[in-house]
Amino acid sequence: MDEVRKTLLALYKTTFKLLLEVGLNKQAVDNLVLKRSTMQARHGFTDLVTTCQASQIPFLILSAGTWEPIHSLVEKVLPSMDGVPIVSNSCIDQDLDEMVTAFNKRNTLSKHPSFLEASKGRPNAIVLGDIVADSQVLVPEDHDTILKIGYFNRQENKEEMEEYLQNFDMVVVNDG
Repeated sequence: MDEVRKTLLALYKTTFKLLLEVGLNKQAVDNLVLKRSTMQARHGFTDLVTTCQASQIPFLILSAGTWEPIHSLVEKVLPSMDGVPIVSNSCIDQDLDEMVTAFNKRNTLSKHPSFLEASKGRPNAIVLGDIVADSQVLVPEDHDTILKIGYFNRQENKEEMEEYLQNFDMVVVNDG
């Protein structure tokens, strides 16, 4: 598995380095996401986040994807982004040694004390993820209950589905 991680990290770094070299900017990403893309938030996302904001429940988007399109989409669908930090990889301004990957999300989260402080002392947490590694982002000792919901959006694969069922409390198939 270490070889897979090294290869994936090398791929991430090469891709982001190329994006930086061609001068991709936020305006170009906004144009792609907001005007030309079919990218959309999952059903119920806006209601979930606005409810968390109104109830002062900490909410964090932690993704190994690219920050700019995530930010553009969230900015498009939410009335306010107050209290919705996005921790992800920037294709414009990324320290290639600090990249978020599927394998280091828990460690990445530990580098964001403001979110950890806001969620400290809260007995319950919810994790939503689309890869098995997402189920391990939170430290079980920090919460009494962690509800883990996995999104499985691949062709039926019994082995992979079984892995999801073992790691998540609930699995949503084909975006529900």
